[in-house]
Amino acid sequence: MKALAISYKGMEDITALEIKELIGKKASVKESCCVFECSKKELAKYCYLCQGANRVLILLEDFKIDNISDLKKIDGIDFSKWLKDGRTFAARSEIVDNELEDYDVQKTTGDKIDAKVDLDNPDITVFVYIYSDDCYVGVDFSGDTSKRDYKIKLTRDDLKGTIAYALVRLSGFEKGKSFLNLNAKTGTIAIESALFGSRKSVNFYNKQKFPFLKFIDIGLEQWDKEAQDVKVYAYDSPGYLDVVRKNAVVAGVDVKLEKIEADCVVRYKRKKAEIKDLKKEREIKHGKEVLKVENFID
Repeated sequence: MKALAISYKGMEDITALEIKELIGKKASVKESCCVFECSKKELAKYCYLCQGANRVLILLEDFKIDNISDLKKIDGIDFSKWLKDGRTFAARSEIVDNELEDYDVQKTTGDKIDAKVDLDNPDITVFVYIYSDDCYVGVDFSGDTSKRDYKIKLTRDDLKGTIAYALVRLSGFEKGKSFLNLNAKTGTIAIESALFGSRKSVNFYNKQKFPFLKFIDIGLEQWDKEAQDVKVYAYDSPGYLDVVRKNAVVAGVDVKLEKIEADCVVRYKRKKAEIKDLKKEREIKHGKEVLKVENFID
């Protein structure tokens, strides 16, 4: 079975690394996403434990797209095993760097599928992901895995959890090392590092969220492990540190609110992140925003 993990342009290698670490599968890196082979059980494990993917699909077809008529290739997809026994569906999409509109893509896709539509609570979501001229069509297995339930306090320029995770991995943080998040703001980077270091799922407290639970019976508790101690620190003004504390409590992780000399350091400013001893600078593109990732300057 083919699967697609959608991330952001500039962090695909980190997504591929996470796939290898979590389920032992080698992924083919594409622009803003990764394709890999696995079983449904392996995919469920990846969805539950991943931090770097925005959404995960069972990939049914991929092709080049220039205009709406190219969606005719959906006609060749057999949806019968997904939509048997009166199952309902909805068509959803995400479009990046392409002038096509979501409404047109979703309507055209839905018109090509012979099954009952339920836009509010479908049994199956057929998802179309378009990046530039690449089109991927599949069954939404994970839902939105970029959403973080621990974010009870936000700021205007708050960082996506998946991007924060990428910054943690670029810092070289691993077991036995200490991590410091400067300019912590709401603590997203510090919390993602604590989740990664402790091996605790982002969705530990929200196991019922995944769409795949509608069509496979599986207990996610089997992948919960005893939390490991981590040395994660966050530093900012007192007002922000109070927000970090509250968000960390909701996430169920230990983040110490002080500044230390740490092995790994990440400082985030709007549109720029600085990382201590960064091996190679890069850009991460998320929507119309570009985050520059540079070496840390004290």
